[in-house]
Amino acid sequence: SFIPLPPRINLKSPAHKDFYRTVYAEVSGKKPGTTMKKYGAPMVYGVTIPKNAPNRPLAEKFLVFLLTREKGMKIMEEMGQTSLVPSPTKTFQNLPPALKPFASPKK
Repeated sequence: SFIPLPPRINLKSPAHKDFYRTVYAEVSGKKPGTTMKKYGAPMVYGVTIPKNAPNRPLAEKFLVFLLTREKGMKIMEEMGQTSLVPSPTKTFQNLPPALKPFASPKK
């Protein structure tokens, strides 16, 4: 069980990214005794297939399932995760043909 937070503070809405960035937390810095500021931003998840994946065709099938709106994305959205499909990527030309419908070339 969890308490749903409004979009303005739950860090899941890209539409509120400017508002999220107005707050920060100070965390340990790179050197002892120093701190650095970590600013708020929308939570974004990524997924990939490792170059040395032992079963690349099965990995592609899994990603097609995960990224299909009526299948995996439906489950993710029921769990409160907003879909960013199609996602822009700088490496669109390198994607397997089966995954291109879930992405767009980043300009």
